[in-house]
Amino acid sequence: MHHHGGHMHPPPTQAITEAVKHGVNPIGNDLNSSLSNWDFSSSFFFAATVVSTIGYGNISPTTAGGQVFCVFYALFGIPLHVIILGRVGKNLSSHSEKVRECLSKKGMKEKRVKLLTFLFFLVIGAIIFLALPPLVLCIFEDWSYGEGVYYAFITLSTIGFGDYVVGVNPHRKYQQFYRSLVAIWILFGMAWLALLFNLLTNFMEDTEKKIAQIKNKKKVAKENMNFRYDANATSSSENVSMLSDSETNVRKGAQKPFEQEESSQVESKIIASDHDQKETKPEPKSLNAKITDQETR
Repeated sequence: MHHHGGHMHPPPTQAITEAVKHGVNPIGNDLNSSLSNWDFSSSFFFAATVVSTIGYGNISPTTAGGQVFCVFYALFGIPLHVIILGRVGKNLSSHSEKVRECLSKKGMKEKRVKLLTFLFFLVIGAIIFLALPPLVLCIFEDWSYGEGVYYAFITLSTIGFGDYVVGVNPHRKYQQFYRSLVAIWILFGMAWLALLFNLLTNFMEDTEKKIAQIKNKKKVAKENMNFRYDANATSSSENVSMLSDSETNVRKGAQKPFEQEESSQVESKIIASDHDQKETKPEPKSLNAKITDQETR
């Protein structure tokens, strides 16, 4: 590289490396701004992104001491944050429980109540945490609304790419309380989104179990179909009622603790074997019934 300016000042690259070594991010700071990267609000925000595992990466410790401290801070900070999130989440969900109770008192079905409360929880949360904050961000940050929503989701889901970060635009003056408000929003928003992800996970696991159950039923049905094809044709209505019976048992089992689950499965097996025995008896009758059916048509 050639330097035309003589040796009056170090080349810009060297100046940048020096700055980085001293823990100053040259990109995040305007040259004219007197703000350091590690003033109180930046440090507070950094601490929040560490314990919440968002980790934007726009500010990071560059000295060995800072990195060691960061490791230990995160070791104890993250579990504590998870506990707080759990508490906040419980409080949020207890409100949705109240809504559920109100609806079930009006005599609604359990499934519909669950669906409605979930939708209520989803819509209210989406408005409070994903729709309104971006409006504020638009005013403070000069982002488009779409960018605001994107930032909100990437932050609350703890992905935290760091392509958009609040309060780092060197050309804008920020209010003192702005970043701490954002931090509070992140805490509650994360609790809400974590609950939402939890519900989605449960829902997906349930569907997985149902698919497995259906596969098992098909296997059993295939094994049973070898000899009793005609019997099955007429007693299919009885068959269905028996199956739904055992299904409710298995479902009850899913809600009980694990030790009881096994016994409920045994119950459903007994019921299944019972209905096998029932099926074998009415074979001649069912054949006759079939013939008479055809005659009447």
